[in-house]
Parts: sequence; structure tokens; C-alpha cells
Amino acid sequence: MKIQHLTEEQFASLTKRVRSSTDARRTTPRGSSREAAIQQTKSRRGESASSPLFASFVIAITGQLISGKNRVRIRRDGHHYPEKQFINWRAKANLELNEQLPKAPNIAVPIRLTCDYWPGDHRTRDVSGQLDALFYLLVYASVITNDGLIYEVVWRRHALYRFPKVVMEIEAYVAT
Repeated sequence: MKIQHLTEEQFASLTKRVRSSTDARRTTPRGSSREAAIQQTKSRRGESASSPLFASFVIAITGQLISGKNRVRIRRDGHHYPEKQFINWRAKANLELNEQLPKAPNIAVPIRLTCDYWPGDHRTRDVSGQLDALFYLLVYASVITNDGLIYEVVWRRHALYRFPKVVMEIEAYVAT
């Protein structure tokens, strides 16, 4: 198949036609401003009208995931504190996140979290505990402001892998 090359005049004419047809289709509802139309669309989708959406991104944590809910101890006075093993895992994982995200995004809108998990051994682990540890880590590392903003979670467990890891994709939540 032969590729046809456009001259600068043909390209300018083509882009002008595309822009004019696109502009003709862009109309705001009943005379309202463009900003009001954007806010109305966002509210229909379940998004925050005041907060702009962010671009989705992927982060990874290497090493075996540990449970978050089984790593909390209670002192005699009722104070809750994490075990040393959890503190060490959190510090290591936080360093990995800081390397991948030099500036913490501190997201304050609902998100969808997709986790791809490769275990390092044949042990059956508590998925809800692993998610609890990841949620705590995302808040601790200032990736999100509150783990209550995670509206949807997809968890995929893959085959046994020599180097255990979890790869997380964080994207804006859009209600369907």
C-alpha cells in the first residue's frame, strides 16, 4: 500500500475542516456556560465537580505482601500499634513508592484500584489483609488522602513468580 503525503496547504485545509465540524457539534446545554456543562457532566459521572481528574498511573511494590489487619497489637491502655515486621515492610514499600512518585499526588477524588499480584510461595494468604496493608500504605505515602476514596478494587492473582510483587494501577473512578 502506498502512503500519500500531504502538502502543507492540504494539511491546513483538512485540519480547518475537522475543527469547524467539531466546533459545530460542541454546544452547551440551553445557553449555560461551558464550565457549568463540564460540572454537570462530572456530577452525572459521579466525579467531584470541583476537583479535576488526574491521569491514571502505575506503581509497583516488590517483595512478599503481608497482611495489614493481623499485624496490629493492642497495649494494656488500649493503644493500637503495628508489629515491627509490618513497620519494616511499610518503610521499605514507602521508599519504593517515593522512588516511583517523586511528588506524592495526594489524591482526594474517588479512585479505582487494579492490583496484579504475583506471590513468591505456595502459601494461601488473606487477600483482604493484603488489601488492608496496601490501603494503609497508599494513605501513609500520601498517594491518596483517605482509603475510603477507593470505590472499586480489582484483584488479580497470577501464577507463582520467583520475585514476588504487586503492580497497582490507580485511575479516577467513573460511575457506570
